[in-house]
Amino acid sequence: MRLSRTLTGCLSAIALTIGCTKNDSPSTAVPDPVIPDFGPKVTTTLTGYVTDTTGAPVAGATLAVGSKQATSNAAGYFSLTNVSVPKIAGVVSASKSAFFKAYTSFVPRSGKESFVQVRLLKKSEWAQLNAQSGGEAQVGSLRFSLPGNSLVKADGSAYSGTVYIYARQISYADETGAGSVMPGDARGTDGNGYLTLLQSFGTLAMELNGSSGETLQLAAGKKMTVTIPIPAELNATAPLKISVWSFDAGTGFWQEESLAPKTEESYVATLSHASYWNAALGFPTVSMTVRFVDDQGKPLVHAPLTITPISMPAHSLYGRFGFTDTDGYATGNVFSNANLMVNVLATDADAFYSHPFKTSSNAIDLLTLTVK
Repeated sequence: MRLSRTLTGCLSAIALTIGCTKNDSPSTAVPDPVIPDFGPKVTTTLTGYVTDTTGAPVAGATLAVGSKQATSNAAGYFSLTNVSVPKIAGVVSASKSAFFKAYTSFVPRSGKESFVQVRLLKKSEWAQLNAQSGGEAQVGSLRFSLPGNSLVKADGSAYSGTVYIYARQISYADETGAGSVMPGDARGTDGNGYLTLLQSFGTLAMELNGSSGETLQLAAGKKMTVTIPIPAELNATAPLKISVWSFDAGTGFWQEESLAPKTEESYVATLSHASYWNAALGFPTVSMTVRFVDDQGKPLVHAPLTITPISMPAHSLYGRFGFTDTDGYATGNVFSNANLMVNVLATDADAFYSHPFKTSSNAIDLLTLTVK
């Protein structure tokens, strides 16, 4: 399977064990806070595949990195050559009618090919309200309360017709298989602007459309209330209050916005715009690099990887995939002070090589690992 993604996006399951067991933490030192620098740029070629949540290829999707665009072919494959992206993170978007717009972040290597998989989430459920009067609506498991006279068109003019709320909670079922429908790669910036790695307790995709299909947003100063269900397997450990993060399509990072209280099995969030939203905890992170080769010394190209807590299987909780690049390297962020396992997968579910490692408050290089 020729699919690729940076390791940064593999790791949100790990946070459930961070800080729970002292023996799992090799150090108690906290990494120095880092403010992400999006200034330095590198040039790379980005290739990859676009699929739906079942893994089926999606043809005719529009892929964009900055001003450069490409279209996926019948196999879902696309290529964007010589794109300039921030060294810390590139972000590619994918658009296709009847799907939510998708975003995948990646860590580029200058002059090297970057490879991603973008998974599209279908707009399968929706509700409608009168924009002038507002009201309450439910879309699947998500509940919305929209104030009247609160929506504007792209040009800033008021909208008063029917509003269609397209929304979907991102579930564990959507996250199975290679790649992820979660936008970004689990990195975010907290309220102080510091880099952090997220553990999700509920994520949603949301779009607001007018009767002619136009994109709508909340007017400045207006808020809507959204009730975000907590996955049943996480409810017992879900905090009583949690940060709510919106996805920044410009940087490819999540941005901490506000706090949401827990009510029974949900978080009640007050949101300022339609977007991807994530009820999540942020954890300190350090960078990690690893290279995989076979017993002949040849790099493992686009090999699927997971990183999990040492005591958990490869697909426990909210695990994500990563893929090596054309030189066998994988680079990204991992949780600091953690006891982890990197797994090279033969299929989407089975590991044929595993290597334990520990992190501290410093960057870690696992050097070259030989997979036999």
